[in-house]
Amino acid sequence: MDWNQLIDQMGGGLSAVVIAAMGFAVWRLSKMLLASYDARITREQEHARELMQTIETVRSLTRGGGQ
Repeated sequence: MDWNQLIDQMGGGLSAVVIAAMGFAVWRLSKMLLASYDARITREQEHARELMQTIETVRSLTRGGGQ
């Protein structure tokens, strides 16, 4: 991305630089937040799989499979 061109398109000057910097900061934070959400979803999916395995084990043991 050409920051100079972007700032020029917004009219140049300090206000354009500040707006561009704030836009970049918001984009970067949203990208980090989405990555955090993806990691959390992955962990929750792993926990759900482990829980289902535990439930199946308990069911098989309570049906007499563990005797």
